[in-house]
Amino acid sequence: MPRTPVLPEYSAFTPVLLETFRWPGGIDQGLVVLHAEPDELAARYGVEFARDLDDLDWHQVAVVRLRSGRLVKFYRYERSPHPGTTVTIDRNDSLDAAWAELRAALGVDDSATNWRSEFMRGAAPAP
Repeated sequence: MPRTPVLPEYSAFTPVLLETFRWPGGIDQGLVVLHAEPDELAARYGVEFARDLDDLDWHQVAVVRLRSGRLVKFYRYERSPHPGTTVTIDRNDSLDAAWAELRAALGVDDSATNWRSEFMRGAAPAP
């Protein structure tokens, strides 16, 4: 039986079981790539990653629901040549609103990213 990770009561994240997860819009869109690796996100925020395999490779993945109900997926391919954890959201979601909520939940700003979607308002290239 799938196990639901237990996050601290104060957590801004509610875990979503990967076995039952589906994007409401059918597919996701890239939001940001965070500097933090999955192990750092797990240690700081209690997000529990699972090892999974898709068409590309093995990766660490976690899906959470933010307080608003917004779904957010964190993942990192094990053999990726680039640092960081990719964050995606539903294709029908607002990039700007999702990033604002996630920034607040993580307590970070734009400097915590390696890359930000060019479709966000005012998005400048990440440092």
